[in-house]
Amino acid sequence: MISVDRTTGRFPAGEMTCRPMLRHTASIHLLPLFSSDTFNAMKKPSFNPSPLALGLFAALVIAAPAQAQVCATPARMIADQGQGDAYLAGINPSWTWSHAGYSVSSLGGYDHWPSWEKARLPQFRYVKGAWERLMPWFVISGPSGSRTPAHIEMGQMSVYYFSRNMQRWVLLAKDMRPDIGTCTADTALTDCHMTSSPSATAYSPNPLHGWYSFVKVPQDAQALSVSVQARVVSGGRALMTVGADYYPPAGVSTRGVALSAAGNSAPRYLQNGWTTVTMTTLAEQVTDRGTGISQSLLQRNSPQCSNPQS
Repeated sequence: MISVDRTTGRFPAGEMTCRPMLRHTASIHLLPLFSSDTFNAMKKPSFNPSPLALGLFAALVIAAPAQAQVCATPARMIADQGQGDAYLAGINPSWTWSHAGYSVSSLGGYDHWPSWEKARLPQFRYVKGAWERLMPWFVISGPSGSRTPAHIEMGQMSVYYFSRNMQRWVLLAKDMRPDIGTCTADTALTDCHMTSSPSATAYSPNPLHGWYSFVKVPQDAQALSVSVQARVVSGGRALMTVGADYYPPAGVSTRGVALSAAGNSAPRYLQNGWTTVTMTTLAEQVTDRGTGISQSLLQRNSPQCSNPQS
C-alpha cells in the first residue's frame, strides 16, 4: 500500500497461494457470529494470530454471474485516482489510501520506488531479477464513524496493462476469485483473519481485505489498471478501494515487510447495483516519472469491456 506521509501503513507482503476464479460472484454476508479462524501463514504472511471476538460474520457463497470482464470510462478512471467519497472506517486517516487515490509506478522493484521507500527498504536494492509479479487487492469498509453492518456481494475483476511498444491496453487477467480476510482496525491490515471459506468473522467496523492470484506484468508496461466489481445487497453503506502490490521474484523472502506498490484507488461508495472501482497509474500522479499513462492519452485509449462504469 502507499502513503505519501511516508508511514508504513501498507498491507503486509509475502508469498501467497490463491485460487482461480469461477465465473460466479462471491457474497459476503455480515451477521453476528463467533469464530477462531486465523490467516494461514502461507496465504498472507506477517499477520498476527489472535482470537476473534463477537463481530460481523462474513460468508462467501456462490451468487448469480456478473459481467465477466469489467472496466470503467476514462473519466471514471481519472476520478477514481482523486479524492474519495469518504474516509474508510478502521483505517488510519493520515494514510493516503484511507481517503484518496495514489500511485507510485507501473513497474515493480527498488529502482522504481520513491526515495523514502528506498531508504526504508535498502535490503531490496540488490535483488536480482525482474519484479513482474503483481497482486491485485481490494479493501471494503464502512465510512469513518459507521458501525452498521452491510451485506456485500463481490463480482468480477480485471487487470490490464498499457503496452509501451504496442500503445494499446492488453487484458492480463479476469475472472479470479479472491481470498478475503477481516482485519483489526488501525493496524495497517497487519492483523487479519482468513475467511476460511465459506465463513469468517470481522469486528465491526473493521475492514475486509481481499486479494487475488499473482499476475505477471511484462516489462514494457507503461501503465496498469485494476478493476474490481462489488455491490451492497442490504444493510449500511460501504466503501471500496482497489489497488495492486508488486512482489520480488519467487524465492526472495518478504516476510514481515510492507513493500511499496503500484498504487491504489480512492474509496468509492458501493451501490445496490454493480459498482466497478478502478486503480490506474496516471502519468500525472506517479512518483516514478516515465511510467503511467497521461490523462489525455487515456481519454483516447482506455481498456474496453461491454459495460464500462461511468
